[in-house]
Amino acid sequence: MQQDEAIKREAKRLELANSRLCKRITYLREMTKLTRNELAELTRVSRITYKDWENGRANPAPIRLRYLVDEYEEVGVRTNIEWLRDGTGALPEKIKTVWRNNSNADKDSDEQQNINAEAELFCKNHKHSFAFEISDDAMTPIYNVGDVVAGIKYFNEEIAQAIGCDCIVKIKNGEIKLRNLQTSKKKDCYNLLCSNPDHEERILSDVQLNYAVPVVWHRKKIS
Repeated sequence: MQQDEAIKREAKRLELANSRLCKRITYLREMTKLTRNELAELTRVSRITYKDWENGRANPAPIRLRYLVDEYEEVGVRTNIEWLRDGTGALPEKIKTVWRNNSNADKDSDEQQNINAEAELFCKNHKHSFAFEISDDAMTPIYNVGDVVAGIKYFNEEIAQAIGCDCIVKIKNGEIKLRNLQTSKKKDCYNLLCSNPDHEERILSDVQLNYAVPVVWHRKKIS
């Protein structure tokens, strides 16, 4: 049975690798169970534009491919730009994630599980939202390890609107951190500051971001 499944998966991989980009976009959407309209909203394009992507009448710009990869992962499907663009590498895979949770849910207290449930509800009720469980002490004393924060994603030129705010940021290398967002002299880059003077990464300079999420929701970890 496992061998049969492996053969089927490899056949599907080869089929999609040799197909057009529009087929891979459709395949990913079907994995997420989202509608075309929902994917259009997530990638911030019109419904007509997204429909054209799936019908093969137009191809997404490289930045839109990045949006697709990011949004797919956050709704439970992990893929990469190379596969989406060229069909190279492994097939996308389903992952169990609603928001970025660094804790061990089996060991969480009832109160902590309630906080986690609130974070999930926040994400379900707000478009382009993201929640994050803090995993380092860079932003103490306001934010501590195990606290949960959330907000709405800002992309591209919108990120500049979050200057001066404490933000969840996704760096181009894939790392996700909570930092204070500041301007950089380098075009399309930002500086990321810590509030903890003893943290080893006091400042990250000239960083490119996939998105920034100004914190509008914060719950303290239950000791």
